[in-house]
Amino acid sequence: MPVLTLEPAVDADAAALAEGRVAAMRQSLEQAGRFDPVRARERFLRGFVAADTRHVVVDGERVGVLVLRRRGDELLLDHLYLWPAHQGRGHGAEVLRQVAAQADREGLSVRLEALKGSRANAFYLRHGFRPVGETEWDRQYRRPPARRLRGRARRVLQAVLYEAIAVAAIGPALGWLFGQPMGSALVLAVLMSSVALAWNYLFNGWFERWEARHPVGGRPFGRRLLHGLGFEGGLVVMLVPVMAWWLETTLWKAFVADLGVLAFFFVYAVGYTWAFDRIFGLPDSAAPPATEGS
Repeated sequence: MPVLTLEPAVDADAAALAEGRVAAMRQSLEQAGRFDPVRARERFLRGFVAADTRHVVVDGERVGVLVLRRRGDELLLDHLYLWPAHQGRGHGAEVLRQVAAQADREGLSVRLEALKGSRANAFYLRHGFRPVGETEWDRQYRRPPARRLRGRARRVLQAVLYEAIAVAAIGPALGWLFGQPMGSALVLAVLMSSVALAWNYLFNGWFERWEARHPVGGRPFGRRLLHGLGFEGGLVVMLVPVMAWWLETTLWKAFVADLGVLAFFFVYAVGYTWAFDRIFGLPDSAAPPATEGS
């Protein structure tokens, strides 16, 4: 998987970045009948501030430029261009994800403008920006900061909701699978979920500390899969003895009987974590590190 980073620019980069902007904008400006390479170059150079400018780097190669300026309680996304050979590969979406993560972490909105008729308008709409106005040539967009739970409050809510839904789902299933009265099955479900609740809180704390050390933010599918495997692996070690004791059987028979429950919990854990992140936002550990000068 390509690794995309945002690396600081220096004053000596200005001319090369201006040329890249001209190449990246050429098609859109020609379609609008406004292509003027001299004006496009001069506009970029006139506003160039190295501290606000980042090279978009993919696997060590510079593929574009981002200019992000702090304006009070907002971030102004002044320029985002990918060089023509690197467009259409998802790099722009990853840059926007990192910008959004920074904005959410700092509680800031993001504003930008896009040329009317440009494909960039649909791109920004897909990534959570909403139109707020327009000028003769441009449409203006804003993305508000996400409402996020953080730290201990997030982990507690995540664990409690996880187990409440699990008890409601597996109580009847346990009664049917093991031929237990509904009351007994619900007690077992509550007992298992209490163990899982404590493990959920502890495991998520450990996982987020591990995740925070990684330079690439977000939660791609591979990381979610690793989260599910780690959580369920620990749960096997703790729940099989509980089931063996409650059902008065051997550990092996409890393990075999537990496989169906564990399969449910594995799929449930991955799906639940994805949905929770979508509703409450990613934890701080999944956000990319703040860039210098931002």
